[in-house]
Amino acid sequence: GTNYGGGIIKIVHRKITATTNVTTSSTSFINLSTAYDTFITPTSNNSKIYVIMTAPVVADNSFNGSIADYTIGRDGSVIDSFSYGSVYQNASGLAYQNLTMHTLDSPSTTNQIGYNFMCKTNGSSAIGIGAYGANEIVSVTLMEVSGG
Repeated sequence: GTNYGGGIIKIVHRKITATTNVTTSSTSFINLSTAYDTFITPTSNNSKIYVIMTAPVVADNSFNGSIADYTIGRDGSVIDSFSYGSVYQNASGLAYQNLTMHTLDSPSTTNQIGYNFMCKTNGSSAIGIGAYGANEIVSVTLMEVSGG
């Protein structure tokens, strides 16, 4: 694999229990909810942040025939322009799947930064991160690695 020199410097891990659905009908990527933001303060401008996000994603029946795309944001802006995952609802009822996204980011700052779940749709509404029954877990892990 890639050698980052000094390896892992810092790890920030958050597990958040999703008790309600957080949805959007935006057709451009927006931060789904600041309740899921996770923050880290890099120790060097050369540090890279490895971001891992997992969440249950949900579409309800009003979303019939539409597609949602998910990606990772830094301070509310998309890091990469592509989708890490999507959900398509083509029938009545609820559509659920577990989504995992990850990227290696180069924020080039020593200021505190927050990483976000970004989502957009191609129409309709009610797409996002959700709770399917009790104790659905949204997880964010940030690992600072030396720039090497």
